[in-house]
Amino acid sequence: QDTMPVKFSPGAGEVVGLKYYTPEPPKPPKSEKPPPFVAPWDSSAIDVPPECPAHQKVNFDSVNEFVYFSIPEELRTVKSERKFGLNLKHVYGDLPEARRILRLCWWRFNDGDTCKEEVVMYRDAMVAEFQAANTNHPNAGMLHIQQRKRKERELEKKQSSEAIVAEAQAVEDSAAKGAERSAREAHAEAPSAQEGGRGADEAKAGKDAKKPREAKEPKEPKEPKKAKEPKEATGGSGASEAKVKEQDGGTGESKDVEQTGAAPAASIQPQ
Repeated sequence: QDTMPVKFSPGAGEVVGLKYYTPEPPKPPKSEKPPPFVAPWDSSAIDVPPECPAHQKVNFDSVNEFVYFSIPEELRTVKSERKFGLNLKHVYGDLPEARRILRLCWWRFNDGDTCKEEVVMYRDAMVAEFQAANTNHPNAGMLHIQQRKRKERELEKKQSSEAIVAEAQAVEDSAAKGAERSAREAHAEAPSAQEGGRGADEAKAGKDAKKPREAKEPKEPKEPKKAKEPKEATGGSGASEAKVKEQDGGTGESKDVEQTGAAPAASIQPQ
């Protein structure tokens, strides 16, 4: 009854026949997950209840001496923020005390009605209470020294950054003053150059005015040109009259002289 015959279709190299197999036993039903820890927050609690998952959620990073727990994704205010923790030096190296404080912080963080800022204030208040109650702890002085050194480093960093900013501002102010001074000097030189040019022109004009002008000789009026006389036809002698213009030396006056050839022949007129 435990086995049942099953007929399989033949494959390559297989013989047709009956094969048998043993069925797997039924799997037990899956156990349900334990309900989440829903105990209300108790402000007077010294530690979380034993059934609280905070006992497994709180971890310790021995390299960085850091006690922490992972923030649920739905409760993260920033995506990159994954851990909420406490440096071991703030509780003078007391690991059990750091774990207790972080367990209470986990309980309050997962209460459902608490924001991260409130949990941070709660953690700082518990750390301050522990430090006030353990002033004679051997590591108490070391924490104060570390805090003082950290404050000194922060102050030096702040002063150096302020000095760099002040130096850059001084260089900028000096450059601005130099540009303003050069612009003012250029503006002052421009009118003086214009006045110097105007004075030179005035001096030249005065010099020209003092120089006596040379009297120019009056030009003689030109004689009007005489109209040309018509030529007269002559007889067989072929003599012609010509007008010759002779120049007097030095006078510039011209005379018309008539030169004649042979005696003009009597004109023959038809009868």
